[in-house]
Amino acid sequence: MSNICSLVVSLALLVVVTRWLTPTEIGSFVVAYAIFAILESLRLLQIVSYVIQASDFDYNLMRRVQFVGLVATGAILAVSLLVGQILAIGFATSDVSNLLLIMSGAYVLKAIAQPSLAVLHREMRFDRIATVKLVGAAAKVLTTIGLLFAGWREEALAIGIVVEIACEISCVFFVKSRYAFPKPSRSGTGPVWDFCFKFSGAQLVSTLPQHAIDVIVASFLGLAAAGFYNRANRLVQVARSGIEGAIFPVALAVFSKSDKADRGTKGSNYLSAISLLTGFTWPCLALLIVAAEPIILTAYGPEWVGIVNYVQILAFAAIVFAATAMADPLLASVGAVNILLKRNLLIQIPRLIFVLAAVQLSLIAVSWAAVVTMLVVNVVTAHILKREFEIGYRKLLKALWQSAALSIVCVAPVWTLLKFTEFRVYNIGAVAAVAIATGIAFWTLGLFILGHPIASELKRFISKLRLKFLSAQS
Repeated sequence: MSNICSLVVSLALLVVVTRWLTPTEIGSFVVAYAIFAILESLRLLQIVSYVIQASDFDYNLMRRVQFVGLVATGAILAVSLLVGQILAIGFATSDVSNLLLIMSGAYVLKAIAQPSLAVLHREMRFDRIATVKLVGAAAKVLTTIGLLFAGWREEALAIGIVVEIACEISCVFFVKSRYAFPKPSRSGTGPVWDFCFKFSGAQLVSTLPQHAIDVIVASFLGLAAAGFYNRANRLVQVARSGIEGAIFPVALAVFSKSDKADRGTKGSNYLSAISLLTGFTWPCLALLIVAAEPIILTAYGPEWVGIVNYVQILAFAAIVFAATAMADPLLASVGAVNILLKRNLLIQIPRLIFVLAAVQLSLIAVSWAAVVTMLVVNVVTAHILKREFEIGYRKLLKALWQSAALSIVCVAPVWTLLKFTEFRVYNIGAVAAVAIATGIAFWTLGLFILGHPIASELKRFISKLRLKFLSAQS
């Protein structure tokens, strides 16, 4: 429920900001945030993942983790200030540099919250984490919208990011104080640095091209083009983030619970998890493709109708990616960070090449480059899954066919409705609402007709609620 609330909050902010700011202003923020996110992935050093998978967890481990986190934070702060000056020169404006400077304050706040957040993940206290994330998302929305009404422009977005991250500090109240504020210790940090550099390197190879695309688009096609492309990409990400944000941390914890040598159990868990993930994401993304125009007109307004094709292509790329999306937590659970790094190098280097070639043509070409990249992702990842966990294409297809059929059941009525009616003559907001409601209704129906694993999970969840209700009454 908390993830649904976070999704709604994120979507509300996306709509308000897109209607309020110009494409150029959004593009300035997009470039600054891209640099912030790249540096943040370095600052994090995947310390949370290290704590989750560590076999021996105690106060001394947390002291080592705290030392590594603080050193990384100091280094990234210095790099951020330097990069800000370079951006001011490169774009001939201080807007991007100033936004990055504001967001850099979040590095210190994240360093304070990181130890306790890692403990909560290890203890699988996802209810607490979800509460903190929801409060942070709400605070960001209120702050950003309040500042927009007060006359601030793109700076409101940067300040909202800092406020959201400040809320993560409340994690310290949910763990023992010595774990929340461990005294840093340099002694014995060698294994921590080794794991974190390798895993963080693997993640950076994945994160860098993802955010570098915004910078590349802005550099070649201008800040306004970066704003258009980002709004399309953000809409697709919002459709994915609530689902993936809920499933991925749980998946890593579940994968890590079984013996590292028990590849068979991990492979079975992976297939179950990917079936559940695609059962949500594929119908959602398929619905976005079919109803892209009314959804965009309702959410962003008529001046953004030109991004309809970008949204459809990027949503299709996300569908392709979802088939092997959970390989990262699976490989991390067995400590295969070297394999993860090699995989991401094989994927992301071609991705940058595709984008650099496509940006010479148009934003449509950049969008199709994302599809080609995801096809490469699937081929490389499927090869690794087969070699490391004996998960071949036949097993993957067996785990995914119900999700594919469910997507068709979900969107076929919506496509028919929009295809054979002149929906533009009606209230576009009502059309979007009917399309989404129809998709949800047929998705729910399809779950039980097809016997999708999500249906079993829903039945189990409803049974638990019923028992709690009866227990409360008695």
